[in-house]
Amino acid sequence: MKESQPTKIFLIRHGQSEWNGTKRISGQLDPPLSKKGMKQARTLEKAIRSEKLSAIYASTLQRSIETARPTAEHHRISIQKKEAFMEIHLGILQEDFEINEIPRRNVFGSRGRRID
Repeated sequence: MKESQPTKIFLIRHGQSEWNGTKRISGQLDPPLSKKGMKQARTLEKAIRSEKLSAIYASTLQRSIETARPTAEHHRISIQKKEAFMEIHLGILQEDFEINEIPRRNVFGSRGRRID
């Protein structure tokens, strides 16, 4: 009797987006991958090229789909897009704030509290 192999699950973060490169917070907004992010997607494909993949899941955000695309094309499988994998919504922090601005600005209002 042939023993079954354990299931492997790879969790991959999307490649660098245009906003990641400038430290802007994107949350559920959808800036495209930067040139570096596209290179990271190709590097990912090469890194897991020899793995036997039966499915690829990504959020509905283009940066996630574009990160998965080279791997999906190599393995000739479609990308299953799932809203459940989207990043959390970050409200007013999205787009208008850079990561290094948050500690200096009161974005939480009078009732909010900062968690450092």
